Amino acid sequence: MFHSIEKEVSGAFHAHILIRYGVDLPVAVEQPRQSEFGEMAVPAAYQLAKQLRQALGRYATGVAIVTTRGADGQYIGLTVNSFSSVSLEPPLVLWSLANKSINLVHFKNASHFVVHVLGENQMDLARRFASNVSERFEGLAMLEGMGGSPLLEGCPVRLHCETISMVE
Repeated sequence: MFHSIEKEVSGAFHAHILIRYGVDLPVAVEQPRQSEFGEMAVPAAYQLAKQLRQALGRYATGVAIVTTRGADGQYIGLTVNSFSSVSLEPPLVLWSLANKSINLVHFKNASHFVVHVLGENQMDLARRFASNVSERFEGLAMLEGMGGSPLLEGCPVRLHCETISMVE
């Protein structure tokens, strides 16, 4: 029913799965209208994308801030909701960053980074690091972790990580 691309990365199995045949939703999705010629007015791929967006929108995700130190010494940080545990043994996590992100080069070149799991009272901090504010770290008390990665105070969990692989 689906096509998968499999890849072995540092002892962890990753499957990239292509959803081809639809998404089950408990609530009806607006159906494509038929044209006067009896054809569907909305392409099937568009309809599947719409269904998938609605389905994934129901999946609760946490919000985290990932930080590192750039080659020029500047602190780099951004809000992500694409953070996930991969394995407990070995301890592996992953997070995703868009290829068009201006921060991509910094994280590609970084040996270490810190994932800050945010508490429910840290919405302002999440918004700050998700915005286009030029100096996201301004006015924040900072410590440094492995590789000089900035540590944000007051987070319920901070995961000190070393980059072992990247998949594009």
